[in-house]
Amino acid sequence: MAGWVFAGIAAVAAQLARNARTATAVSLSVLAISYVLRYAGDASSRHWLKYLSPIGWSHLVRAYQDERWWMLGISILVGAVLLAVAYQLLDRRDLGAGLLPERLGRATAPELRGPISLAWRLHRGLLVKWMAGVAFFAAAGAGLSPLGRDLLARPSIVVDNIRNTLGVPADATLGAYCWYMILILAYAIALYPVLMTLRLRSEETSGRAEAVLATPVTRLRWAVGHLVVTGLGTLYSVLVGDLATDLPRFLAGALGAVPAAWCVAAVCVLAYAMLPRASTAISWIAWILTAALGQVAGPLYGAWGGSPLEPFHYIPNAFAAAPDARPVLVLLAVTAAPLGGGLLALRRRDFG
Repeated sequence: MAGWVFAGIAAVAAQLARNARTATAVSLSVLAISYVLRYAGDASSRHWLKYLSPIGWSHLVRAYQDERWWMLGISILVGAVLLAVAYQLLDRRDLGAGLLPERLGRATAPELRGPISLAWRLHRGLLVKWMAGVAFFAAAGAGLSPLGRDLLARPSIVVDNIRNTLGVPADATLGAYCWYMILILAYAIALYPVLMTLRLRSEETSGRAEAVLATPVTRLRWAVGHLVVTGLGTLYSVLVGDLATDLPRFLAGALGAVPAAWCVAAVCVLAYAMLPRASTAISWIAWILTAALGQVAGPLYGAWGGSPLEPFHYIPNAFAAAPDARPVLVLLAVTAAPLGGGLLALRRRDFG
């Protein structure tokens, strides 16, 4: 029934916004907030938070317990009202336009002085949204620390497996939980450079890159401008996610995760440069395999510790041992190989 409500929200957003990107962003934002409210309500025992979430309404039915079937009526009613509102808005707007007018851009852009400033202008909107989402979920995870401390203090085979896999001593089980929180955010943040690398392909196929390259800007400078902004954005997103917990000791773990995310992006750059038509599929496969073979998803199918085929496997656990820079340096060297090869191939292949 929650899907019925979100369908109504998406329909209303589609009528208010002129372009599909804005409507999708609004719908996904509402979905994310609803999920966090439901999750926070369960974790903090503040069950009133679930009444603020369409996802929470479905859980409040309590099937096979209290069986409060009347809660389903709330989802049906709200979804029906939202769809009716969307239908009314459809008759009031022009075809191909939205009820909320778009703001006109400036006639000049004196700050666009090079490839890096252009890339920043193109990426900054998504980067700000990405950092806000990461900080929000990181803060929610930090708020669950008391609950995590209570659960991890109880005897459990699962907790023992996690602790043994991560090499954490028995008196540092909470550190294992914290390290898992870092890994969860790191795997999610690794998607950001993948999406930003695919922006290169989008700029090329749309013809916008051709207009830029008609100026004295070379292909290499154009690509490096995007990659510099992408790399710094990935670094900052990781730091925002962990500093949102207000635990400075997470800094070492966060910094160690950055080269692994860059390594995934380097594979995407190589795919874009050598196989541009297939680069989108290859990039998505690279990230999905990285997450699926990792230390977070691996335990779901018995692979405790993940697989050595993905870069996050080699990140040193900041809570289990003394800081070691060697794995990070090796990852940076491994990242440099496909990145350099991709930039070299980009200079040689046909463009457009």
